[in-house]
Amino acid sequence: MIHYDMLEGDVMEKDCLVFTKSSWIRAHVSGMFLWKKKSGDLVQMNEIIGEINEPYGLKKSPVKANRDGFIIGHNNGTVILQGEALFHIGYEWEKYSSKKSR
Repeated sequence: MIHYDMLEGDVMEKDCLVFTKSSWIRAHVSGMFLWKKKSGDLVQMNEIIGEINEPYGLKKSPVKANRDGFIIGHNNGTVILQGEALFHIGYEWEKYSSKKSR
């Protein structure tokens, strides 16, 4: 609201990223989903970012990043089905400043 002169004070300047390309990582099996990385984290291709456990705990399947980028969204559900979206990865971006211009 400071930015729109509705309140007095100083506007904090902060850089932000605007993603121009993104992709989804989907579950290759059904099971219990545990994410190891969260939204906002920078990930590398083939890095393990989560795992899917078989209901009886006998088999664990790693979920790996399909490219370098930032996680811009993830599934919070515990029980997931094969094909369900798990992570949204932004991999091309532009940097913008929130500096106020008059």
